[in-house]
Amino acid sequence: MSHAVLKRLEAVLGPEGSKKRQAKAAERIKSHPRSLQPGLARSDDLVATFATRAEDHQTIIQRITQDNLVAAILEATRQHNLPGRLFMEPEKFLKQLDFSGTSLEIHHEKPGPRDLIGLSLGVAAIAETGTLVMHSGRDRMTTLNFVPEHHIVVLKASNIVGSLDDVWPLMRKRKIFPRAVNFITGPSRTGDIEQTLFLGAHGPRSQQILILDDA
Repeated sequence: MSHAVLKRLEAVLGPEGSKKRQAKAAERIKSHPRSLQPGLARSDDLVATFATRAEDHQTIIQRITQDNLVAAILEATRQHNLPGRLFMEPEKFLKQLDFSGTSLEIHHEKPGPRDLIGLSLGVAAIAETGTLVMHSGRDRMTTLNFVPEHHIVVLKASNIVGSLDDVWPLMRKRKIFPRAVNFITGPSRTGDIEQTLFLGAHGPRSQQILILDDA
C-alpha cells in the first residue's frame, strides 16, 4: 500500500522532482536562513534582557568579573547553606580557577543523587527566553544539568545571543558539534499536583547564573 502511494507521488513529481528537492535542501543547509526575529531578540542590551527573562523563571542572576568569580561561587554555596562538596565539570576555563584557601572540596566525577551542588560553564544563553544552552562533550558533564539540587552556571556575557537562531552560528563558528544540546529555562518545576508549582521535580530546584563580564 505505502509503496503504491510513493509510486503515485513519484509520478506526479516527475523524474526531476527528487533532484530539485535535494538541491533546495542542500542550499538551505549551506545558507543557514534565519526565521522571523522577535523584538526581544534584537534588544540593544542582550545581557539585561536575558537577566530579566531568566529572573522571570526564578533563576538567580549575578553579574561578576573575573576577579571575584571564585568568591561569587563560594558565596552561592553559602547562601543555600550547602556543604563544601562542589561537583564541577572538568572544563578548561573552570579548572584554572583557584579554589585553594577556600572551604570548597572540588570533585570532577559525576554527581550522585545525594550530591547537592554542581558547577558548569554555559556555552551560550538566549536573551529572548532567558534560556541557558549547555552541551555534552569530553570535558562537559551533562548530569550536572539534572542531578544536583542546586546548579551554578558561569556564563560569559559575550555568549548571550538574541534568539535560538543565533545559537547555531555561534556553535558552528567555534566548531562545537556535540552529541547533545540542552536548553534550560530556570530550575526544574511542575504544576501537575493540584496545579501547585513545585520546584525540583525533575532536576535542580535552584539555578544561579553568574554572568561574567568578559568584554
